[in-house]
Amino acid sequence: MPKRKKKFKIAILILAAVFMTGFKAQNDVKIYVNGKFVKSDQPPLIFENRTFVPVRVIAEGLGAKVEYHREDLTVTIEKDHTSIRLAIGDDKAGFSDGIKAGPVPIDAPAFIKNNRTYIPLRAISELFDMNVNWDAKKRAVYIDEKPVPVGLLTVDDAGDELIKKLREKKVFDKDAYVAEASDYEVEYRGSKEIGFWVTLRKDNPFDEELAELVGHYFINKNGTLVLKYDVVKDTFERIY
Repeated sequence: MPKRKKKFKIAILILAAVFMTGFKAQNDVKIYVNGKFVKSDQPPLIFENRTFVPVRVIAEGLGAKVEYHREDLTVTIEKDHTSIRLAIGDDKAGFSDGIKAGPVPIDAPAFIKNNRTYIPLRAISELFDMNVNWDAKKRAVYIDEKPVPVGLLTVDDAGDELIKKLREKKVFDKDAYVAEASDYEVEYRGSKEIGFWVTLRKDNPFDEELAELVGHYFINKNGTLVLKYDVVKDTFERIY
């Protein structure tokens, strides 16, 4: 091993050893990833209100792959398109998600204890775009996938989404339907809902003009509210 590389390695180990002073094992701290309890043969460590866990605990809990690089004392964690590279004793992580790449600061460096590589739990989880919450009463850390935001509907796909939801509710059969949508606002239970007025007709493969009118509906932009319009009563009834 070249002398310079060896000296660098020793310097990192000394830095990590100094940083580790004052750490306390927390056998009673529990870690949950997406609602599942994660077991570890080594307890989490707490230092200056930060929780550190063995890298394999958080990686396997997140469904990530871990690779160790003994030659330069680094570890790489990969999940989907995101890759994080950590060097022992370094307060920066190499980050890449397929869109951007480069060093990013983390609130504490990784270190080695009892032949385990420990990493800062919150910092790494958030780099993987996870929510991290601490329950002091239960002494538990909860790491959860961020909910995928519901895409807003447009006038072009509102009809298809409406038909899909009506089929889920078994309101419609598997016949073909034709939808005409336009922007619309409706007052429902004291609040204004913004979305689309959709007219549905059962498709007639022989003559478009003979398509049978099924009804008029409203679907909001989030696709979370579907109302059917009653022509006689001039009112809306919620069906989804």
